[in-house]
Amino acid sequence: LAMKFLVSIILFLAFLPLSYAQDAAAQNRKALLASIPKTSLRKLLLLATLYPHTEEGEKALHEAFENVSAQAPEGLALPLLFTNNITSLAALSEPSLFSHDQTPPLSEDTRKCIDELTRNLPHKKLKGHNAQSLNEVKSLESEQIDLARGLLLLEQELSPKVEIKKESIEATLDLLALAILARVGEAADPATKIKEINRMLFDELAVRFPPQSEADEKMQQFSELSTVLFSRRGVCLGASTLYLCLAQRIGLPLSIFTPPGHIFVGYKEGESLRVIETTARGIEVPVTIYLGTSLRSLPSRSLKEVIGMVAYNRASTALKEKNWKHAFDLYTLAQNFEADEELCQMLSLSTLLLDQKWASMKHAQYALKNPSPHRLEHDLMLIDLSKGALSKQSAETILETDIDDEPEKIPEYIKRLEKCLQEDSSSICIPLHIAHCWFMYGKQKNALPYLEKIASFKEAPSSIHFFLAEVYESRMNYPAAWDEAKKAVLLAKKQGMIPKPLQKFILSLHNQSPNCEDLPDLLVCK
Repeated sequence: LAMKFLVSIILFLAFLPLSYAQDAAAQNRKALLASIPKTSLRKLLLLATLYPHTEEGEKALHEAFENVSAQAPEGLALPLLFTNNITSLAALSEPSLFSHDQTPPLSEDTRKCIDELTRNLPHKKLKGHNAQSLNEVKSLESEQIDLARGLLLLEQELSPKVEIKKESIEATLDLLALAILARVGEAADPATKIKEINRMLFDELAVRFPPQSEADEKMQQFSELSTVLFSRRGVCLGASTLYLCLAQRIGLPLSIFTPPGHIFVGYKEGESLRVIETTARGIEVPVTIYLGTSLRSLPSRSLKEVIGMVAYNRASTALKEKNWKHAFDLYTLAQNFEADEELCQMLSLSTLLLDQKWASMKHAQYALKNPSPHRLEHDLMLIDLSKGALSKQSAETILETDIDDEPEKIPEYIKRLEKCLQEDSSSICIPLHIAHCWFMYGKQKNALPYLEKIASFKEAPSSIHFFLAEVYESRMNYPAAWDEAKKAVLLAKKQGMIPKPLQKFILSLHNQSPNCEDLPDLLVCK
């Protein structure tokens, strides 16, 4: 009897630490579950996957299902299907666990599960959602395009040797959309939906603009939907397309704008526009910062044009790699989705680089005859291309002049550009590039003759005279500054508006040198 009692004591003492450990683990799980908001689908799925046979894991699973069942069709019996696919669903809801080339495996059961859960999302009703080739997307009206499907089909066509796991990527976007709708509901107002997309992308997924060195080197990759989704890094185009794909899935209509070299999205509320700057975590910024001296208004785009912009961006990479034929093919592909002045200019440039000067001039002349309604003036290179004033060698030299990456090579670039100017003496854009190089080198005085040369051309736009006026003003040559400022204003008036930066400069110049008697008349655009 004594021996049995002793054995019992020993067993009790042996299992006592294990019991305490189990209790501590249970307490930790309870604390973890309590810290997760009931509307956080991603975190609930991950917790249910980590602790599948515990009370807390089962509770997390139940709460996760309640999240998505609100969006599912009425009467749909999902619990068993949902439970069987919990691991795959958790993996898809956390894309950062996988690299771009190792997207989550998508079983047939998981795919069916997600299809059932997301059957009521708006993009599922679009003709473009069933598109199986890029040619099908080309034939659709913009309102019928499923942006994610179109972008993924474009990626597949442009990289045929790389497997683009479209179903997994679309399923990931669908689950992220469900997670957003779980918090706000489908009937939420636009401001609430924007707030939740921002929280999902920039707080939870931590999507950021890549380091500048990587952004320059991998501009193409960081513009593509799949890369942005799995790397959490995106330039303006890539981050904006991801934003638009989620917005389309939750029924949030957004506007798309493309000032030169940039893209941002926004929501129109009556006459006002709420800007969503995707390269700065979705903050709202004044729309006026995008309007320079060359824009009449912000160019707006459709979803279909966004697909063309991705192809356009790839073409820019091909130009950097001196693959002229590939660049031309990509610009031609982009024409199936968009057709604007800038694209015509790049078609003209790539055609020139292929030694087809006559065809290059035709593209440029077409662009000049069909100007963008948003621009106040044409790009100087477009003017050169239309007149045949730019040789292939000069075009190549301009493309190679990357002074941002290699400032120590600026003197070498200037020598090469000056040699080009000797051969293409009627060019109006080569002097501008030389002046820019001198400014970047910190020698404003050396840039001045080249700006004056450009201003002497009858085709010189208002912005050149404005720029020259600023240089004269900084050198306290006020009479020359006034002369160029007046020329800038008169040219702007012919286009029907005086840009605000130019108006502010005139007023500032007047404060320093009040010798303009006709100031009120000068600033009035009839």
